[in-house]
Amino acid sequence: MKKNILLFLFVTLSLITYAQAEKKSDLTSVSVHPNPAAEYIALNNEEAVKNIYIYNLAGRRMKTFDVVKGERYEVGDLPNGIYFIQLIGRNNKLLTIQRLTKKA
Repeated sequence: MKKNILLFLFVTLSLITYAQAEKKSDLTSVSVHPNPAAEYIALNNEEAVKNIYIYNLAGRRMKTFDVVKGERYEVGDLPNGIYFIQLIGRNNKLLTIQRLTKKA
């Protein structure tokens, strides 16, 4: 029951934040790869992103990264499962929320 409430709150807050996100053209220009990921993730358009936040399905922030050009971001220590990734733009606004599958 507690997990369902936390998931509902996380999704609701994500949707509210998403409604306030930047222009749609910015949303399509940024993505995380590879997906599913085993050891690391990377971005296809690093110039648009300032921060990466990774959340589990309960809404708990598991990792935070400051984006650096050419960098890979370590996710190998996360348990296998499904995560949500928030990509925050240079102007501190939400660019997109993406789903990430973590596999060994």
